[in-house]
Amino acid sequence: MKKVLLAFIILILMVSSIGCIKNHYNKLYPLNISFIDVGQGDSILIQYKNKNILIDSGPDYSEKHLIKYLKDKRIKKLDMVIATHPHADHIGGMDGIIKSFKIKSFQAPKVLSSDESFVNMVKALRDKNISINTIKKGKSIALDKEAQINFLSPSEASYDNINNYSAVALLTYKNTTYLFTGDAEEAIENELISDYPKLKVDLIKLGHHGSKTSSTDSFLRALAPKITVISCGLGNDYNHPSPIILDRLRKLNIKVLRTDTMGTITIISNGKDIIIP
Repeated sequence: MKKVLLAFIILILMVSSIGCIKNHYNKLYPLNISFIDVGQGDSILIQYKNKNILIDSGPDYSEKHLIKYLKDKRIKKLDMVIATHPHADHIGGMDGIIKSFKIKSFQAPKVLSSDESFVNMVKALRDKNISINTIKKGKSIALDKEAQINFLSPSEASYDNINNYSAVALLTYKNTTYLFTGDAEEAIENELISDYPKLKVDLIKLGHHGSKTSSTDSFLRALAPKITVISCGLGNDYNHPSPIILDRLRKLNIKVLRTDTMGTITIISNGKDIIIP
């Protein structure tokens, strides 16, 4: 009986110790960014202190997986949801997200679509009486005194290509910077180089799943990222990421992380260092 009691006490102490270590770790590295493996699509969870921000929701076939992923993290509310642009591989699961979580703020560029995923998203927003806050160049949202999100694009009212309506978001946390580009293509990358000539970033979520339509040599050289993330599905029909882009990244000596080969990718930061646990 005494041995059983002793074992129980040791177990309780171990669990408490693990909890203390986790809390201490979270205090040391309060920024947590997960590039969620949703197959051929995008979904990014930013957790900063007590805030949860979701960028895109992946395709509809990954909706249940994404909802489970978020609930497994004990997330009940999303402080901000960003729908980068109305393509199904980015907002296909958005209606499910809207129905499943309390959403404080919903952000999207001003562009309409007849696509079923967009129609379902708008209906779900209306059903919960959630307004869409328009994203455009120059908009800034402070998370606190040390972190903020600045939207660098879209800058125009209309584009020929829906990909170029993509909300391009720059997250700054102390001395670290992270760029999320949706499916923005070469034309937008050229705009960013021109409009923000001094912009340098630590990490870029590459545009359009590593397609050769994005990630130009001049863009990568100008922003000089240390890390790039490619979100795409294993064996996808589009041959993403492009061998041309992978070769370009290799020649520029930029670290490449891919959801198709690595699954969900998480990085953490204390505002100075970026760590891939």
